[in-house]
Amino acid sequence: MIPHIKKYFAIIVHYGDPDPTQRLVADLLASSHSLKRIVVVDHALQPLTLSQTARLQIIRPKQNSGYAGGINLGLGALLAANPHADDVVIMMNNDIKITTEIIYRVAAWWEKHPQPAIAGNKRGVLHLLSGRTSLSSDQPLGRGKVGYLHGAFLTAPFQVMMNMQGLPDSYFMYWEDVALSIRAARKHIPLQTIPDLLLSHDDQAKPYYSDNHLYYLVRNGALFLEQETSPLWRMFWFVKNRLRLVYHTLKSSRPVIRSALKDAVARKTGPRPAIR
Repeated sequence: MIPHIKKYFAIIVHYGDPDPTQRLVADLLASSHSLKRIVVVDHALQPLTLSQTARLQIIRPKQNSGYAGGINLGLGALLAANPHADDVVIMMNNDIKITTEIIYRVAAWWEKHPQPAIAGNKRGVLHLLSGRTSLSSDQPLGRGKVGYLHGAFLTAPFQVMMNMQGLPDSYFMYWEDVALSIRAARKHIPLQTIPDLLLSHDDQAKPYYSDNHLYYLVRNGALFLEQETSPLWRMFWFVKNRLRLVYHTLKSSRPVIRSALKDAVARKTGPRPAIR
């Protein structure tokens, strides 16, 4: 019997400035290890200009389904290529910067670690008491802390992603990586870190100031903490989120925080509603 040779696929979700996406696609096409197919899910207002080839597929949905929703659309599109269960998919933000050796390094890692897992380049830690996250690969986990994989670059066998039913897309953007990680842990799917991938992501060190970013960070964090954590922490955050809402209703100078908490308490997910 001829052994199966793993194939590698990539999914990129595009939004905003086209230059980073075009650069990323060019670097992936020039990779020292060939990808079977690259799927770009184009959520931008203006269509992305890329020439489709046998290895490059562009999907332009009728509406923006968010980052996780875009990844899931890409997974659905790749099913047409009849991937094997242990073929590997790489899911990434459009604004990461890579070297042309990155797919070779990912492939080499999976050859050494063939067991089902989800892998990434960086770990984060969620502090359950404060609800804050921090990116660090060496923070020890203990009581009150939850580890997760940073979502800008994730990779897993197709069968694992099918078992996970893709990324949690109700969050629209932000916190889907924490939700995926905790759900994977409940299914006893290991979370691994691939060293020396030589990639960078500017948002890892840059705070968010726009109301849109702040809305999703606050709302989705509140939703996650109240719905995805252990029962005692859920009770804690059920109370705390409502106290936060009262505080920001009375005192906050940022109406967007009040709006985000109000929607979290009302269990509203998906894209941000119109400003009200």
